[in-house]
Amino acid sequence: MIFPQTILRISDNSGGKFFKCIKILKKGTFTKKGKLGDVIVGSVQTLRSKNRHLSKVKKGDVVYGLIVRTKTPSTRKIGINIRFSSNDV
Repeated sequence: MIFPQTILRISDNSGGKFFKCIKILKKGTFTKKGKLGDVIVGSVQTLRSKNRHLSKVKKGDVVYGLIVRTKTPSTRKIGINIRFSSNDV
């Protein structure tokens, strides 16, 4: 589960390293937690050291992200539980 103020790793090549969740974008009036596949809004906290000059994002930029991996186990229809070692966007 991903809550607001959660720190996540960035797993794409945009140049960011860590991402802080600001809000979970879901249908409903007030959503508190996000799962795999949900879109969230957050800010870039730190940048990768090698790509600081060529990165597509800068520290403090507010960007959209898709939750790709979570530490909490998720169950598939065939009964397999999948759990990752980190929370990634």
